[in-house]
Formats: sequence, C-alpha cells, structure tokens
Amino acid sequence: MRLLVPLAAVLVLAACGGSSDGSLSHEELVKRADAICADAHAASSKVPPARAIADTVPTLNRGIAIATKELADLRALEPSKDDLAGFAAVRDGLETTIAATMRARDALKANQRVRAQLLIQTALRSASQTRATAAGFGLKVCSLNAAT
Repeated sequence: MRLLVPLAAVLVLAACGGSSDGSLSHEELVKRADAICADAHAASSKVPPARAIADTVPTLNRGIAIATKELADLRALEPSKDDLAGFAAVRDGLETTIAATMRARDALKANQRVRAQLLIQTALRSASQTRATAAGFGLKVCSLNAAT
C-alpha cells in the first residue's frame, strides 16, 4: 500500500503536465504555448491593416503591444530541462522580431522610409524563422502566420 501512494502521486503529476520541480511536460508546454499564441493571433486579427503611411506607426504599435504580451506570457511558462533550449529559441526569435519591428516603427517616426522598409524585411524574416523554430519544437498554432 505504501508503494501505491507515491505511484499515484506521480501519475497525478504526469496527468497535470507537471513535474516535481514545477516545470511543464513537453505536451503541457506545447498546449499552453499554443493557447498563448492563439490569443495573440486573435488579437492581431482585430488590428486593421494600415491603409496609409500615417496609419503604419499606430498599426505597428498595436502589433508590438500584442507581441510583447505574447512574449511575456511565453516567458512565464516553465519548460522542463529537456525543453529549455528549444523553447528559449522560440522566445528569443519572438524577441528579435519585436525588436526589429520597433526599430522599423522608430525609423518611420523619423521619416526614414527606406530604412524602415529594410527593417520591416528583417522583422518578416525573423518572424518566418521563428515560426519554423516553433514548428520544429512541436508548436502548431505558434508556427502559423497570425493572418492565417
């Protein structure tokens, strides 16, 4: 009977997606991260596209705010030791994308349109690479373009 109690506790922890050190199982991490990405995608779908150059900075500001919240929520998740590096690569990619987008926005504010276009291309490449990294990690929603 004494052996069954610890075994039952392990099974309960495994079913909840946790471990004894508080980290998430890969399955639970993917589930929670994809839910965070789904929320960010839903919020992004409500941002109207910029129709004129004057609309671009406010549109970028809304997108940056959504992505920054997404990143903060992803950072709050605690991956297992096995998932630390892979999940960090996803978060780092998102952080790089946000930074490039912020630099593009700042260039637009300074009326540096050519520089802004180059930085937007950098942000788009970073986003594409991050989606590929997310797919390789097993994330389904996070690997999709927010517009899809």
